[in-house]
Amino acid sequence: MFFITQIELNRTVKWKCYNKMELIKLLLVFGLLCKTIDAGTIEQIDENVTFSVKGIWLRYHKKETTCPAPWAQGVEEYVTGVRNVVDESFKSEKGIEMGNCAVTSLTKFVDKLIYFTGSNSTTVVTSVTSILNSLSTCRNLNQSGLKIIIEFQKVLLPLIDNFNKVARSLSPQIGDLTCSFIDDLSDLGRELSRFQREFIRNCQLYQCRKKVDYECVLKKLQKLFNTVALINETLLNKCGRQASQDVHEAVMVLDLLHAFMAIAVTGINSCVIDELYSADCHVSENFKSVSFSFEYALVEIVQAVCDVTFPFENTIHDLLSVFVNIALNLNKAVKDILGLVQGLGVTVGQITTNLLQGLQLGSAATNDRRNILKGVTRN
Repeated sequence: MFFITQIELNRTVKWKCYNKMELIKLLLVFGLLCKTIDAGTIEQIDENVTFSVKGIWLRYHKKETTCPAPWAQGVEEYVTGVRNVVDESFKSEKGIEMGNCAVTSLTKFVDKLIYFTGSNSTTVVTSVTSILNSLSTCRNLNQSGLKIIIEFQKVLLPLIDNFNKVARSLSPQIGDLTCSFIDDLSDLGRELSRFQREFIRNCQLYQCRKKVDYECVLKKLQKLFNTVALINETLLNKCGRQASQDVHEAVMVLDLLHAFMAIAVTGINSCVIDELYSADCHVSENFKSVSFSFEYALVEIVQAVCDVTFPFENTIHDLLSVFVNIALNLNKAVKDILGLVQGLGVTVGQITTNLLQGLQLGSAATNDRRNILKGVTRN
């Protein structure tokens, strides 16, 4: 993909007469890309290639011919089920595009989690194993987009509870920050669950024609994203090398938990869009544009996770840095569409104290940078 400067963009706008939504879409694309990426950063999965936990396991655990983990079959059914729905049941171009992004992201994410099971870090291995166990409960996500929504709604809140347990297990490394993360994750889980219930009812009783607001879900996801990004940034800029490797690994686990929620929200979003298009229902330009922005953010997040390799000391820093940049750019891109996300529940000072287990360092981050993470102002 090519670079485009602000001057070039301004000239382009002067030369051509874009309508309002075309211009917004253009700005969203280039405003969100915090580094030059190709739309193919996450490669599309060949339809003829069958997802195999055993195959991934053998790649990373060559001495063991089969995956002994209890989560293996359930995870494989989950990924295979949603892939088949997108390939065989989705009807709209936009639904297929977003569904492919979600499923490909999920496939690469699961691949990386299995890679992490070979780590020598107890924190990482225990956490990713718990995440994989949670994903294995998503067994019946097949048949159609609406069926995915119905079945995921059944397992979502137990899955959130399991993720919260993972976060609580990180308390020895990051202290009370687990509470802030759990609060935001729980809020997102409740909002997504509520939305799914309303959308299911809407489609069953009103042929999907009654408006159900998905923007509330995206705002909750954005708030979780911002909280984790602020934790990442504080660890990078305020704690530096004084924080232990265990702390860095614990914060990486928070990034992983957020990454799956971003995958899940994008996946459900693709099902919603496909159902609406299939029922000839109106899909607003704002909804499509902001969904497009979150889709690009997801691609970058998953790629950053995939770039983490052993030994962690050499690559976690890059993940934390990229994560912060993606959050900043996402906030800029969706500010005028979603409005401004609610303020964060933690401060840089509190985060620093927790990450260093009581050792207070210097002043808080600059107001400008924190305001960008917060969304600048509030509704």
